[in-house]
Amino acid sequence: LYYPLQYDLTENADDFERNRQKQLVGLIRTLLVKRLESSIRSFESSCHMMLKKMLAWCDVHGESLEEKDRLDAWKEEHGKLLGIVAKRQGELWDVHGEPVDTESEEDIIPVELIAAVEEQSRETVDVVRILDDTFSDMDQLIGFLELANQIDDAQDDKVRKLIALLSSDEELAGRKVLIFTEFADTARYLERRLKEAGIPGVESVTSRSNKDRRDVVQRFSPFYNDTDPIDLNVHGRQEIEVLISTDMLADGLNLQDATRLINYDIHWNPVQIIQRIGRVDRRLNPEIEEKIKQDRAATNKNGERGRIVYWNFLPPEDLAKLISLMQKVSHKTFVISATMGVQTGHLLSPDEKLDDIQEYHRFEEFLDGKQSTEEMLSLELKAALEADPGLAGRLAEIPDGVLSGRVRDGAAPVGVFLCYRLPGRDREATTTDAAIWTAEAGRTAWYFAPLSSDVVEDDLGRIHEWVRCEPDEPRNVVWDRDKLLEVKARVDKHIKNTYLKKLLVPQGVDPELIAWMELNEG
Repeated sequence: LYYPLQYDLTENADDFERNRQKQLVGLIRTLLVKRLESSIRSFESSCHMMLKKMLAWCDVHGESLEEKDRLDAWKEEHGKLLGIVAKRQGELWDVHGEPVDTESEEDIIPVELIAAVEEQSRETVDVVRILDDTFSDMDQLIGFLELANQIDDAQDDKVRKLIALLSSDEELAGRKVLIFTEFADTARYLERRLKEAGIPGVESVTSRSNKDRRDVVQRFSPFYNDTDPIDLNVHGRQEIEVLISTDMLADGLNLQDATRLINYDIHWNPVQIIQRIGRVDRRLNPEIEEKIKQDRAATNKNGERGRIVYWNFLPPEDLAKLISLMQKVSHKTFVISATMGVQTGHLLSPDEKLDDIQEYHRFEEFLDGKQSTEEMLSLELKAALEADPGLAGRLAEIPDGVLSGRVRDGAAPVGVFLCYRLPGRDREATTTDAAIWTAEAGRTAWYFAPLSSDVVEDDLGRIHEWVRCEPDEPRNVVWDRDKLLEVKARVDKHIKNTYLKKLLVPQGVDPELIAWMELNEG
């Protein structure tokens, strides 16, 4: 289902689309292992959703009586287990705690998934072979779900260690704790388990939550977000002591009422881990700090401030080998440390230390490797500016929002390239006023919207290969304004969902379009 071009009968597909689908399959495999490392319920959720999508595909494409009977027999054999899993997943996300009815056979394949299936023609795609391989995949996934169903939540060793840590570690006693996970299912699962264990003041927030994120932030870190516990109590807002969040809260927010942080799973990108820690390890305001000390003294809570402590839940060795997580994060951490002039690092574990000899050899290996895309672009720009002394002045005179166009070449898809200046939050600010969000504090981002799909590409290296051209290449703009604005609206929506919402950027603070260019057929 995720690599249909493998079953293509026409052989007309372009290399870009083939490579994209191959990468998608590899990403799905790795993501399943990553979700297993996070929590068994997160892994179960992914397997269950994939199964439902596969069942919907088989339902739409099963034409012959034999194909329909095969699907009915599979559902009858495994329907009970799927009902159990659906009920457990439903209870995990049901905000009212009411039982979820998943016993009927109709619930096995939700109608909305059936409606979302894009039907394939048997003249251009080997549907029969896809059906066979899909049933094989479904048998594998049902095996995973059977194993997951045998695991009692109360025997989840990883959660038990977290509960023990929160209950007995002196470093956490009487202090606010921020817990990060990559996955929303894990966040909700942890919230339920910690509440069942009697941990006070627990709440979770994710991109799937129907919660006012600003309210959650204020209830967890009131002093650094323009309120205080007394005001919360007056308005009937319960203060949060343990906040479980996905990385939607990992950047741009003041959560330094807390000084303790737990990474329940490790992100691929060490910068993301650093940003997580940066939610609590931030510049402190002396006046606010005095208020916090007075409040904690009055409520008999631990008043120590100015020292940040964090814990990492590292993956088991077998899983770590499969996803190469530790090696990737450690190497990237070294590169960041070497680039910033940091001689030692303790990002993942206390004994993670880069001595001089290690540093020299690893940095040697790094220098022998490929340049990053950012470095390559920077060098190209520097070379262009040196070759043409007047280029910098001409670039400065070009107004924001300028539109250009060219005839695509090679494997470049037909579509629109857009360069945006994304707003950022002033790191020194301690309020939530919209005025502190500025373009100067943000960053520049590239996007490409192919006309052949709804996907918005943001890989800098790939976009660079598509849009680069020589100085004497003629400008060629052929599309009408309505068509271009339609594509721009799609990219604006993508930025809103992947950037603005994630950082809780206030309404009215918008990204700025610097330049855009159509890649057409001529």
